[in-house]
Amino acid sequence: MPRIIVMPDAKHLKEGIDGTILYAEQVAPEHLDDLISSEQILELLEGAVRQERAIVGATAWTYC
Repeated sequence: MPRIIVMPDAKHLKEGIDGTILYAEQVAPEHLDDLISSEQILELLEGAVRQERAIVGATAWTYC
């Protein structure tokens, strides 16, 4: 089954998944057929991306 994975840095993805995973979800086609399920997946994905952005932003700001 396909999987959505959000990582803060995926430079070395060809070598395999290693490191922090902010979000991982298996997604079946039927999850996308239902509007509520689709919205939930997008909300979780958005939260993971925003969390990563906040972590990177906070880290960059701390070292400035």
